[in-house]
Amino acid sequence: MSERARNLIAIGVAAVALGVIVFGLFSGPSAAPSAEDRIATLSASIRCPFCNGESLAESQAGVAADYRELITERVAAGATDEEILDEFAANFGDSFILDTSTSAWSVALWVVPILALLVGGGAIVWLRRQSTSDVRHPITDERPPTTDERPTGVNRRTLVGVAIVGVAVVAIGVFAVKSLSGPSTAGVEGVAGDVATGQGEVDLSKVTNAEMEGLVAANPDVVGMRVALARRYFEAGEFTDALDHYMIVLDQEKHPEALANVGWMTHISGRSDVALGYVEAALQVKPDYLTATWFLGNIQIALGNNEAAAEAFTTIVESDQIPDDVKQTAQQLLDQMEEG
Repeated sequence: MSERARNLIAIGVAAVALGVIVFGLFSGPSAAPSAEDRIATLSASIRCPFCNGESLAESQAGVAADYRELITERVAAGATDEEILDEFAANFGDSFILDTSTSAWSVALWVVPILALLVGGGAIVWLRRQSTSDVRHPITDERPPTTDERPTGVNRRTLVGVAIVGVAVVAIGVFAVKSLSGPSTAGVEGVAGDVATGQGEVDLSKVTNAEMEGLVAANPDVVGMRVALARRYFEAGEFTDALDHYMIVLDQEKHPEALANVGWMTHISGRSDVALGYVEAALQVKPDYLTATWFLGNIQIALGNNEAAAEAFTTIVESDQIPDDVKQTAQQLLDQMEEG
């Protein structure tokens, strides 16, 4: 291959690597999503507070349909996605906000520049081999010395190869900054990090209880991960396992979900007097925690404290974050207390 052809190939590889950088720096988001797309994305991003662990998009319950309608109304009113998610998190807790981001783009952010680096390194090796293997003496057919007799061509090719690698390294830096600035970055790596923060790309429906137990055992101080496992047991009605993990969480911190759910399980076990303290503690930590408020109303009824129960159910009825069928149930309980 001629010297000119080799140089053109090297320049072409460098141009591709530069294109990667330009694409990473200047590629922006696509056209703004439609209202329908936003509603669908938000519905998939919020776990139904009164369903069996499904997102609002997945659940066929009437409660989920009411929440989807609420999201539709908030989108129509001009609320941003962040505002809507914040509203749900404020009322039900951060654990009800799911992360549905896709990993394809993140993978591309790392794979493409790394490929550019490999190509650049390969270009150096190939060009240097060409410099010594392709050129032979016309009579003896021997290879000439590598650099002493042909310093200009070899050095030029070496510099081009080094430039390619340098461009690739810069590309990796650019894409690393973009990737790390995304919302899925967590202090704990891999599946553990995504479970711990409630974010990331982990589909917990595909993670078995045994696998979750292994993650928790390997990361005993990560509260979010243990809460996620306890919640799974709680929603499945496996209260003994749920209670074990929630109590470990409460040894570490006053977690509102752990307090509220331990209170509810205690109430179901027939100790409403003990349950009351847990649920009230959850509301002290998070006063606007509507799930705990719902639990509180039911516990107060069981204890015969109708006035306190009525206060809790009135909060439920007046909230704009509660679906209609739950409001109707709360209103029915209020009516029964008034009649009684």
